[in-house]
Amino acid sequence: MKKLYWVLIGASIFSGLWNAPTVIQADTSTNNVTQAVATPSLTYQTHVAYKGWLAPSKPGAVSGTMGEARRVEALRIKLILPSGISGGLNYQTHVQNIGWQKPVGNGQLAGTTGRSLAVQALRVNLTGAVANQYSIYYRAHVQNVGWTAYAKDGEAVGSTGMNWRIEAIQIALVKKGETAPSAPDSQSFALLAAPTINYQAHVKNVGWQGTAINGQIAGTVNRALQMEAVKAWLSDLQPGLSGTVNYRVQVQNKGWLATETNGAVEGTTGLGLRLETLQVSLAGQVGKYFDIWYQVQAQNYGWMGWTKNAKLAGTEGAGLRAEAMRIKLTPKGAPAPGNTARSYVKSTSSKSGSAKGSGWRSVGGNLKYYNAQTNSYPRQFAVKYYSQLDRRWASRRYGAHTFGQTGCGQASIAMILSGFGINVTPPMAADYSYSHGTFDTPGEVGSAQSDLTLVADHYGVSWRVMSHAGELSAYLAKGYPATVCLELGGGVRHIVVLHGYDRSGNTNVSDPWSGLLFSGRHTVAQIWSKLSWKADNRNRGASAAVVYIPR
Repeated sequence: MKKLYWVLIGASIFSGLWNAPTVIQADTSTNNVTQAVATPSLTYQTHVAYKGWLAPSKPGAVSGTMGEARRVEALRIKLILPSGISGGLNYQTHVQNIGWQKPVGNGQLAGTTGRSLAVQALRVNLTGAVANQYSIYYRAHVQNVGWTAYAKDGEAVGSTGMNWRIEAIQIALVKKGETAPSAPDSQSFALLAAPTINYQAHVKNVGWQGTAINGQIAGTVNRALQMEAVKAWLSDLQPGLSGTVNYRVQVQNKGWLATETNGAVEGTTGLGLRLETLQVSLAGQVGKYFDIWYQVQAQNYGWMGWTKNAKLAGTEGAGLRAEAMRIKLTPKGAPAPGNTARSYVKSTSSKSGSAKGSGWRSVGGNLKYYNAQTNSYPRQFAVKYYSQLDRRWASRRYGAHTFGQTGCGQASIAMILSGFGINVTPPMAADYSYSHGTFDTPGEVGSAQSDLTLVADHYGVSWRVMSHAGELSAYLAKGYPATVCLELGGGVRHIVVLHGYDRSGNTNVSDPWSGLLFSGRHTVAQIWSKLSWKADNRNRGASAAVVYIPR
């Protein structure tokens, strides 16, 4: 009996050590006695489509599947606390077609089984004393996303509003002050949810309207009022999710303007010019996970179809006003928010030289005027050279300066207008921009590009802002002329004319300073590198590079 007693005692001690919680050995500073300090732990398991309940996982392990397109339908999390630490755990799931469910406690089922519904997002919280000592971290493997970043202590992880399933999870306990878990395959965000798209319209006789969001109407309907400018921006971006909304418009007499982004004004105000065509796109991570849809209410058409992601909406070439717009974000690949038929119409006739009428055309890299009555090309665009130093006007004063000192821009626009057969001399251009623009007005020296576009508008020539060197090259290759504002060093800012283009990327430069500052043949890339982005080069929607297009 004594022998059996000691055998049972030994077995009991061995069993207790085998099932003991994890311990760390601490060496005390007073007596070097090693003592055991218990730590909390946890297990978790997922219920996966067509597999059922998987075996419980240890902290940090993956529960679920990857690469099998299987949804997690339910889960259980169990917190194991050693003696001396109190507290608990609760968690809740966001479920397909249901939304956020009520939180459940330690070890209980969250989600659904037998209903084929996906868990889409998750929150987990520690409670009581253990929450003061530890944080709980968790991440999710999400359809179309992969592994999210880790969330912690009640933050949401996964996706909402996307209808994308969670396929696997990882959970870990970390003592306060210790390093949080991380992984190189994690995204920069924990939760993916659609940001808010905000937009405004500037309407004739109305001005700027209030902000519309997420598919609401901006502009007016059935009032025959044109939109003249727009703004758009994103808000409510989830932490770690980056991106912007970009947009540009085609405007009466100006053509396509340079792209703007996140709340900047695109279009014109105070000029009475109608907006005709709209283009919107997303950049950054939001563009990877969302589509941006938009539609235009156009004169004579009513609401046109929805289109998305930088495609054109509205009309072009028909002189019809855009009266209203709607913009909406959807998860990538989701159906359109409405009818997509006839979202954009480009007129087959044009006042500036279509196949059906007389006008200027690009023919073999040259700009030629086509006479429909004689079926011939009686003239071709050619720069008529003017020098600002010409003694006929060099000493003429505008404000505190002479034309010879500051007239480069006015001589340049006169060269181009004269090339289209319009009788404009440098003083004629200068007189108009001095009276109506900023040329040599108090506080200004010389011309901004906006002064040149003002003169072009006055004499009936359209213009388009160039947003990058490739766009400028494409227009030059078709025979269109351009003006560019350059920084030549030493504080010298100078406007010159560009015309022509060859296969090596070179263009001709006509320098109004009698060809002495910057002339001859140069590559468009070199010219672009010298552009001056002076602020008032943009005060009428112009920029440092502008192409001129005859009507």
